Amino acid sequence: MSRELIRQVHPDGFQYELTTDYQHVAITTYGALLTLLTNYNIEPDKNFSSYVEKMVEVYVHLAQPNLLVPDINDGMKYNAKGVVAEYVHLFPENQLFKWILSDKKEGIAPENNHIFENAGLAVLRTGHSENDTWVFFDGGEFGAGHQHEDKLNLLMYADGKLILTEGGKYAYDASR
Repeated sequence: MSRELIRQVHPDGFQYELTTDYQHVAITTYGALLTLLTNYNIEPDKNFSSYVEKMVEVYVHLAQPNLLVPDINDGMKYNAKGVVAEYVHLFPENQLFKWILSDKKEGIAPENNHIFENAGLAVLRTGHSENDTWVFFDGGEFGAGHQHEDKLNLLMYADGKLILTEGGKYAYDASR
């Protein structure tokens, strides 16, 4: 499982399909195994724990000021705080997780600008309050498997709402 995790997840924490939904699938799968190992006092491979932690951190770095994660590629919108709450028991000392779970009052806020260097994605923001501006840019390679065959997407959140978004996802059938 450790080898597969390292094969599927970039060092920056993004799962290789580069979608917010399949990121969550990977977190759920590997997080469940890490929880099981922890419950039975089995020490996981060090890389295993750090990769799972980085995958959850992706949502903190990616979150808009309203803490929603955009539905990039074949993705879904997730509440970053909700995802972190599911896995904080595995990483109780993580200061990013403390920040998001305390409604931005404790811990350490993510930096305003975050580059997912391996995934080729960037988040730029003026701050973390509801009316701050958040910009996401997708300039990386195509993901593996479930992704849109497009690049150079630009999303923008400002004054409390998403004002630039991508087309989203549609059914895999022959409908118009």
